[in-house]
Amino acid sequence: MKASNHRICAIILILPLFFSGQAACAPLDTDVTWDAMNARAAVSIAGLNNDVYVLAEDAMYRFSGPDREPAGVIGAQGITHLASSADMLLAFSASGDIYTVAEQSLILNGRLAVLNGDDIAAAETHLRAVTISGGYIFAAVDIAADNGRETKMFRMDLDGRNAITLDIPFLQSACAYRPGELLLFQSDLDDYSVSPALIAYEIASGSTRKVFEFSAPAGGIAYCAQEDRVIFSSAGEMFSAREGQRPESLGNAESHWVGVERDVFQAICLPDRRYISISPTGKLSDIAWDKLDKPRHVLKIAGGIKDQAYRAFYKDNPDVFVNVDLPEATAEEMQRLILTGIDAPDLFLLDLYDGYAGLRSKKYLGSLNGSSALMESVRQFYPQIQGALFDGADLVAYPRIFSLNPWTLNETLWRAIYGERQYPSTYSDLFDLLEEWPEKYAEDYPEVTPIEFGGDTRMLVLAITRSYALQQYQAGIPIVFNTPAYADIINRALALERPGMDTVAEEDAYIAQKKLITFMPLQTFGIFYDEEQRIIPLAPAVFDKSADPAVPVRFQVYVLNPRSANIDIALSYLEAVMRSFPPETKAGMIQGWNETALSENATQTIGELDHAIARKQEELLYAKEQDRRMLQEAIEELYKQRAYQYQYGYAVSAESLALYRTLAPHMVIPVDSPFWGENSTAMREIDKILERMLDKQISLAQCVAEMDKKAAMVFLENAN
Repeated sequence: MKASNHRICAIILILPLFFSGQAACAPLDTDVTWDAMNARAAVSIAGLNNDVYVLAEDAMYRFSGPDREPAGVIGAQGITHLASSADMLLAFSASGDIYTVAEQSLILNGRLAVLNGDDIAAAETHLRAVTISGGYIFAAVDIAADNGRETKMFRMDLDGRNAITLDIPFLQSACAYRPGELLLFQSDLDDYSVSPALIAYEIASGSTRKVFEFSAPAGGIAYCAQEDRVIFSSAGEMFSAREGQRPESLGNAESHWVGVERDVFQAICLPDRRYISISPTGKLSDIAWDKLDKPRHVLKIAGGIKDQAYRAFYKDNPDVFVNVDLPEATAEEMQRLILTGIDAPDLFLLDLYDGYAGLRSKKYLGSLNGSSALMESVRQFYPQIQGALFDGADLVAYPRIFSLNPWTLNETLWRAIYGERQYPSTYSDLFDLLEEWPEKYAEDYPEVTPIEFGGDTRMLVLAITRSYALQQYQAGIPIVFNTPAYADIINRALALERPGMDTVAEEDAYIAQKKLITFMPLQTFGIFYDEEQRIIPLAPAVFDKSADPAVPVRFQVYVLNPRSANIDIALSYLEAVMRSFPPETKAGMIQGWNETALSENATQTIGELDHAIARKQEELLYAKEQDRRMLQEAIEELYKQRAYQYQYGYAVSAESLALYRTLAPHMVIPVDSPFWGENSTAMREIDKILERMLDKQISLAQCVAEMDKKAAMVFLENAN
């Protein structure tokens, strides 16, 4: 097969229109296996008989028979799409050229008129998808419009002429269907209130009928003529369906790919009942869809999500269908579902501060002690975390999301302005900084905002009050607001009189400013860099110098329905959650964690850079002398970008771990506090009292007296 390289080069040279711009003919790799294609980012596939043609990296690869034996490769620079019928394979370039694919050549056959201005004058166009059916080409084309882009579907002759627009809105792609029919995928990508649907289109008459509707966008739609079935992927799950029947689950689509993917991008069905698909990142799948085992068990998760743990569990347990489409349940709804047992989920996902304490105290939560792996993992967590997850000796919750949420400080900026001055540790220190800023620093640093807390004076007062409530939290003791420390800081906050922003221009100017200290952190763990400025975590200020800081925690957990019939499966799922924690979550929860790790984004970027470097080095081998310097400079720049990722791309660095260990002992997880959590009704009542004070309806003294009265009432209600 290697002898064909010279012939391929000849083909490239005799089609200058198609292969223009190629400086030299590098030999094409004719021995690429099917498995190796996953490293080449496939962009389009087509089938002819039982052969598969894959377009990737400016080449088209042919694989023959059920074993996908390499059967040839053709240079295909500029080609973006492949499409086939029962006896024809066509290739399409970005500019609209149509080529018939022969044994070892591409023969120019015509041009898509809709991409060349014949039918849409002066419009910027982009070919989205193309298929062949009934002796016609059907092309979904993105067209520039006043409000962005719109997609239209065109029918045209096989040479690209005589284009007719299909008068059906929101068409995104198509595939061949029953004889004389086309299956159209309809989806408004800008309006999710419009349900995605498959529509059967009769080519001769233009009549249509709705075949299926989806609850989520679908992809990888292909028609298997032998069984009169449509195969597709939606929200990571594969389905098979006949028109007029309910779609049948074929299990999790992601488990069929090498690597973690979400949905199918493009797919074909071959006569031998193989379903060949490409994921959005170019991974290939080849499965016998009719031999897949149907799920034997169903695990229901209220408020669930298709995350890394979900995909890992599905891959290891193809006989279990995990239903995460059930809506999130409140604590009251959970209690009702558990008691009635009607369509009750097996697992619930909830915020630790939204009714969890009541469910735990009333013994509505199932024990997770049946999993030694879960028990062992939790015993490694910080003591505060363990205390939140256990009910006596029973483990009754397991984390999904955990992060310490300290303030942040731009250390680079701080050193530039204040040198070695100590960071503010008390609210008194903080207001000293705010009060001196206009006179001492504002003129020299107009691009800097000293403190970011999310709004005007009202927002500052509310933020301080929430911080005070967290610091004052002690289990079994009501909060007292009427203290000199709290009143003094609120008075200083009121004196700032920070106005709100009334115009978009004011908001844009504020967003563009650099923030010295931020109450609401952007990161989840340790140190991060913003344009090479070092941002570090900072313990929230305290009201009394002798007090310990109170660092809040974001905490979302799974809890088990004690009446579930699938307890063993649910525990296995939670073990998949345990194994799927990212490094920053492990470092945040596990007291003795010492491992460093690059971020997922940095790891992916480094992989892409390594691939790009290898490509450039290969180009360098065949480059003309005048092009070599430019290629060498490009390679040097790629190495610099790679070094940058290793310097700034850590999710967990040694420095971050060291800083985190100074903050973690101060984490506060007020599980049973009615004044904590986004949905705290008690805190909303406190906010109402504060609003009256801010509107000058009552004095600060009256305000704190009313707040204490409300806090005492809430304490008594919760005690009962």
